Amino acid sequence: MAAIAIGRHGESPGSIAKVSPLYLSIHLYCAGSILTSHSFYEWRQPTRTAWTLVWFGIGCIAFYMTPVWLLVKTMSLFAGITFFALFPIASRYPRYRLLASPMKWLFWGIPSHGKSLWNC
Repeated sequence: MAAIAIGRHGESPGSIAKVSPLYLSIHLYCAGSILTSHSFYEWRQPTRTAWTLVWFGIGCIAFYMTPVWLLVKTMSLFAGITFFALFPIASRYPRYRLLASPMKWLFWGIPSHGKSLWNC
């Protein structure tokens, strides 16, 4: 329905075909992140979930003990590396998009809900 409406307003249907793989990859990434957080919540891999919580706890302790000026500089550096280095790698080389994903780094080794269902 949206393709027909866009086509009526002068947009060529070919441009929709060019943009749709980008939106499909974004939706797949978001769905994978949601399913991984669901598996994290359900403790599908208890040892990996426990280690992730330990690292979150260490990060919280480090956050509370670090001065604000250093936190701002560190977060700015991390945001710059993510935007200028990791996003271009993930968009140019789709096979390596999960390796260049900070969200995947946080939940490394915790399977998505679909992967854990195959193991049952």
